[in-house]
Amino acid sequence: MTAAGVVTELATEAAFVFTFSRHRFDMQITNFNNAATNVKVYLDGNLLINWTGNTVGLGFTDLDVVRMVHSKMGTAVSEIIMADSDTRPLLGVGVLYPNGAGVVNTFDTGAYTDIDETVLDDADMITSGSNGQIFEAALSNAPAGNYTVRAGKVTVRSAKGASGPGTLKIGIDSGGVDNVVDKAQDVALDSYERMMLVNPVTSGLFTIAELNALQVCLESAA
Repeated sequence: MTAAGVVTELATEAAFVFTFSRHRFDMQITNFNNAATNVKVYLDGNLLINWTGNTVGLGFTDLDVVRMVHSKMGTAVSEIIMADSDTRPLLGVGVLYPNGAGVVNTFDTGAYTDIDETVLDDADMITSGSNGQIFEAALSNAPAGNYTVRAGKVTVRSAKGASGPGTLKIGIDSGGVDNVVDKAQDVALDSYERMMLVNPVTSGLFTIAELNALQVCLESAA
């Protein structure tokens, strides 16, 4: 579907196999905007659609939105992963939330119990009024199983005050070594993210053991 709302149907399943239940969809698109674009759709790991054709001239060159449309039943989506490779081996998205005090906490106010909510609460937070203050918190364990961790991401909702620190360094403490990057702050609360395709301390893929021992690390800066 283009931004103007023009819809082009590339393919449909050969038979109606979708049932009212929990399902997992994986879709892999290669060579988009090409005369030989290939689209594969898997339902619960089984190949449902395998289409090859011309996608040149559809009215757009990039895919940047996922849209699910239904007509007869309610739909709830737990997570969406977009990648440039086959996503079937991926377990999914695991959320590790603060659940214990870290090694260091020199912030002016607050503890891990102020940021351990799984539902957003802007009334409950930690604060720092000077540069160089550090906050660390232990995290819940990664999902059980034997799998490869493709990436880790730290997400922080924060803001700066009218005076004092204007930058928040966000990152991790892995094996006792801190690794943080600067995130310039706004006066309004906003979400700031740091994507890590590898463990920045070891330069290798995150291991499950590293995730289970990981601490989130924040530092106030000018």
